[in-house]
Amino acid sequence: MRLEYAKERIDFFETLPGRVDVLHDGALWTLSPERLRFKHGLALAELKVPYHLGAEDESIVRAGVVGLAALIKKRCESLKFPLQEDEHSSKSNVFVATPQLRDKTCRLDIFAQGSFESVLAERILKTTPYVDSALLQAWLSPGESGGKFLGWLRAMLKKARSDEIYNGLQEQTSYLTLLAIIRTHIKYQRSLKEFRIKGLGYEKLDMAVGLSLFNVFSAVIEELTEPWSPGDNVANVLKSALSPDYFLAVQMGFLNTSHNPYGLCRETIDALRPAMVPLSHNTESLRLLVDEGVRRVRSDKGLLRMVIEQVKIRSFREKVLGYMMGFDIPDQVLRKELFDLYSEDRLISNLIKDGRYALGLAARLEALAKVVAKDRARAGKLSELRTLVIELSKKRSVLRGIAGGGKEKDREAIVAVVEGYYALVFDGLVSETLRLMMNCLTDRRVELSGKMLRDEYAKGRLYRFQRIRGP
Repeated sequence: MRLEYAKERIDFFETLPGRVDVLHDGALWTLSPERLRFKHGLALAELKVPYHLGAEDESIVRAGVVGLAALIKKRCESLKFPLQEDEHSSKSNVFVATPQLRDKTCRLDIFAQGSFESVLAERILKTTPYVDSALLQAWLSPGESGGKFLGWLRAMLKKARSDEIYNGLQEQTSYLTLLAIIRTHIKYQRSLKEFRIKGLGYEKLDMAVGLSLFNVFSAVIEELTEPWSPGDNVANVLKSALSPDYFLAVQMGFLNTSHNPYGLCRETIDALRPAMVPLSHNTESLRLLVDEGVRRVRSDKGLLRMVIEQVKIRSFREKVLGYMMGFDIPDQVLRKELFDLYSEDRLISNLIKDGRYALGLAARLEALAKVVAKDRARAGKLSELRTLVIELSKKRSVLRGIAGGGKEKDREAIVAVVEGYYALVFDGLVSETLRLMMNCLTDRRVELSGKMLRDEYAKGRLYRFQRIRGP
């Protein structure tokens, strides 16, 4: 399974001008004090940028985060869950009501074909555990917390771009706006510790909500920058300044499973690190490092075995999700079994190691294929999944077509693993600079009343990021 995110990160780095400088000092993502109207301190080390989001704007961010968490709770506990204000502390005091949920499914045809929401839902499902398409549809529907957040984010970034152009691109308005919104998101992401969900721990909830919101931000920025001229520097900044890690409260928490944008778990990362060529100030091409990394994996039998295990898990997840995004599973027991399996590396690994369990699952898939035999496309997908389950259970130290074809497909599977590693390393460097920049921002809403904020803005002492009129 060659996840689009990792490949796109590697390819994107190859297009950046001055790639060596980007890795050397993070200049691409560093705020320039001389280009900021409102600031305290002239040197970067002492820079503070005062700002605030409008009260209603901040409430939309909170509702987007907490609303998704509430839907996940509703799904996990299979009961109506009206979120009470006093359950979740927030200065904005937004009441988040949850809409009705359809039965759990990953089918994408519940969205309008080719719609932005359909494409977004597919990206989330491929990179985010513990969510489903029916849940996402409820969240993203117009008028619901996710739909409102999506529309608001689009409007905020378009407004920032317009302001930036109006000011002759002298100020980093789009980037400042993005930093302020992410900083606000992080505040409410951390509030998810207050949730208590039966059957889903805090770190898993953090992962499900954080990675979903990361995908929303990524998709909106891609949509925004698509019509801009190729190589636009602001587009480079915005697209590269998004990393999954700082959308989660638990740093690198998504590595507890390989169901993430990189397709790798912590154990695989730790095994790869000693063998991979490290990024340095002289690195000019991540693609060349990927090629060398693949060569090193294939020449190290122990490392190759671990990579093969990761490929097996990814291949199974890809086949299961590929089926479930197109079709329902009428057998409720089998449906729950596949839903549970595809999000958990541990369960997939147990399936691979337990030949008897694998053969039993293969038999259940074959029985379902016979029931739906008249639907050739559906029966064909089930047959492919059954064949893969049988292949995965065989004790092999080589791929032999598990990735979906001959030797070239097997090599692509290893490339995808190494791409995931270097995309993660690159994002780590981006995150270091982004955290420094976000620490330069000072949210004045924490200490000033609405009237004082308006007065400060009128006097030209702080940035106000606001789509909706109000304090």
